[in-house]
Amino acid sequence: MYMTPKRTPDPEYPEDPAQNGTRKDGLDLIAKWLNAKQGARYVWDKKGLDAVEDDSVSHLMGLFEPKDMKYELNRNASTDPSIVEMTEKAIRILRRNPNGFFLFVEDE
Repeated sequence: MYMTPKRTPDPEYPEDPAQNGTRKDGLDLIAKWLNAKQGARYVWDKKGLDAVEDDSVSHLMGLFEPKDMKYELNRNASTDPSIVEMTEKAIRILRRNPNGFFLFVEDE
């Protein structure tokens, strides 16, 4: 995972060292981001995303795979949210902004 220090276990694959953090500078960018944003939440699986209460979160970061997400046909639907589920959650959180919002969704 690009966001955590080298050898930090990935929460979804803690027994697979190939999925460990890869940052050589020792920074935990997830923790740094959480500390910088009041009302922020970090989730790493579908259960965590589903548990987020839209009204209590101002910033949401979802990192669902250590590197690239799996294609829709290959994803585990019980642990990995679909692009539709991620987009719907983002809209429910962002629509509270009285100034509007811009959301960019990319699917390869």
